Amino acid sequence: MEREIQAEGEDRLEVVQYNGALALWNDADTTQISATEQKKQNDTPFRDWPLIVDKKWKYEHTWVNNERTKGTISQDVEVVSFKEAVVEAGRFMAYKIEYRGRIVNSRGFNGEMNDDWWYCPDLKKDIKHGNEDEHGRYVNELIDYYKLSSTINP
Repeated sequence: MEREIQAEGEDRLEVVQYNGALALWNDADTTQISATEQKKQNDTPFRDWPLIVDKKWKYEHTWVNNERTKGTISQDVEVVSFKEAVVEAGRFMAYKIEYRGRIVNSRGFNGEMNDDWWYCPDLKKDIKHGNEDEHGRYVNELIDYYKLSSTINP
């Protein structure tokens, strides 16, 4: 079965100075990098630091979107490799992290949801994300980046 492309385009994410610290800006919102790295981990975190090949954990997340649909994601996670990954922006050493599980929402959807993330420690950023559920496949990858200066450690 051929799946329809649900969305296509580019997202921008830029490292900026914000309130005296480094932050990520996406043309709409700004989030301090230190705030994202220092969040207290719960028992079912999105990322379980430090990343180590063969490490496994459970990820669970409850959410509400702008349309007030409520949902829960429950996935088993495994760090499957640390090797060179190639994206449009170049070649990077990255952890490949597989998330396998289900998504349930208040509109009656209950189905499989699988994600693959490639996290690059040198950039402190995901360089690629693939998501597949019963509605289709979504892929997002880094297409370009640049360092602001040699004194900033990304």
